Amino acid sequence: MKPFLTFVLFALIALTNNCDLKEDDDRSIDDIHFCLSEGILDAPYELLLINGKYHLYYASADNSSDFKVGYAVTNDLVHWNQNTNVIIDSTVRINNLSLVVDWNNMSGFGNDDQPVLAFYTNHLDSKSRKIQTNQNIYISYSNDNGMTWQKELNNSIVLNDLSEDIEDIKVIWHEEMQQWVMLVLSGYHIRFYNSANLINWEYVSSFGDAVEDKSGDWTTLDFSQVGTDALNNKKWVLFVSTTAGSPNNGSGTQYFVGDFNGFEFSPLTHKPKWVDNGTDNFAGVAFTNYFETEEPSYYLGSIFNSKYEDFNTNEGILESYTITRKLSLINKFNDYYLRSEPAKALDIPDNGKILIKEQDYSGELTLNEKPELPIKLNLTFDVNNRIYLDFAEIYGIEITNNEGTKIIIGYHSLRRYFYITCISPKDDKPEENTIIDYAYYAIDQPVMDMTLFIDQNSVELYAIDGFISMTKKCEALNKIKQIKLFATDGKVKLLNGYQVEL
Repeated sequence: MKPFLTFVLFALIALTNNCDLKEDDDRSIDDIHFCLSEGILDAPYELLLINGKYHLYYASADNSSDFKVGYAVTNDLVHWNQNTNVIIDSTVRINNLSLVVDWNNMSGFGNDDQPVLAFYTNHLDSKSRKIQTNQNIYISYSNDNGMTWQKELNNSIVLNDLSEDIEDIKVIWHEEMQQWVMLVLSGYHIRFYNSANLINWEYVSSFGDAVEDKSGDWTTLDFSQVGTDALNNKKWVLFVSTTAGSPNNGSGTQYFVGDFNGFEFSPLTHKPKWVDNGTDNFAGVAFTNYFETEEPSYYLGSIFNSKYEDFNTNEGILESYTITRKLSLINKFNDYYLRSEPAKALDIPDNGKILIKEQDYSGELTLNEKPELPIKLNLTFDVNNRIYLDFAEIYGIEITNNEGTKIIIGYHSLRRYFYITCISPKDDKPEENTIIDYAYYAIDQPVMDMTLFIDQNSVELYAIDGFISMTKKCEALNKIKQIKLFATDGKVKLLNGYQVEL
């Protein structure tokens, strides 16, 4: 259910964060992660491509304790501007929201342009302030690319076949069947409906009964086509966020890969996989341009986890979204898995800033003193000798801040997992209290790559050419003193390493 943060947050936290703004544009966010200069950020609703620009709609709130629909635009999926609020419907508190471009004006709501349609539910009655229990889906439309909206008073979608409340909505266009499809998440079920005009809908199928390992509550969904190879073959990926059950406890976003004929989704397996190995990546949105087949698929998640229970600290706040990730599917271990790579705008060349060239090392090796954040760090290791006794048991990167807190991102070659952890100097028993996020993977190639994006609030790891991705929220990153490499109980060869300030 969106928004997923509770109103108690407003009494516990200040309405500012560490998002910096460019001097020449007070609406342009100068960071590698989308965040707000003021107010409370909540989950993203939708990412659309309109007239060559990406339009992001998201949930936010201010000190009035009312959730709003935020709106931002970007050319490159990294640098955002026009961070404003839009009023899609002034009579309700929007709870679930999906938006589409009605490319051929099938709804009849458009003037001379292609209208943008919004589908949403009303969670809170604006007059009585009581929770609504009806399951009507309302429609508003815009004829100015989503800036101003008009509510459609004559039509609302009434779903009488639901036994539980609507948690999320997703509307897409299915090119092969030339029809619209609406997915409705309710409980552990996702129902599929078809329409020719975006107004009248017919139930066609349901997904969820056969899913294995159901945990927590299913809260958000998305549905997107993702390419599988250079020939642009595609499969459908169903994303479902859940409040519990992720590999590292707490919330996370799981996904199912399969085929969709416009009526029924047929997954290759009913056992879910995880977008981000179960770390701080929750309630994301996926983008596919259904009308320009060359446009890649993208994903944008919330850096948040429900396991943060202490809302008196920033650990309990959603402050930013993940880096926008370009998605593809790879066939590995007789199955399809998501591969993530940062948006192209973050693919910045090293410009000769190679900090360390090829060399063997053990112990510690300093990379940088007091770096300016945000930064991108690329490392490539030679792991062809991993079977020998003198190969390092653990190796990776250690970040230390001014208070002595250490953030460690590494690979355990004996136990075969990537990991991220944060160790505080104030902890008397770090071996007992330290929380470690794991991503199991047995290295099966001669070279291992690691790419890190580090800003004031989080670190994102991409490894094995994007097969492994991990996101970790960490407040200790705002005062970095030093970044160094380490290798314990043996040595490892670094083929090259460089850092780029973003």
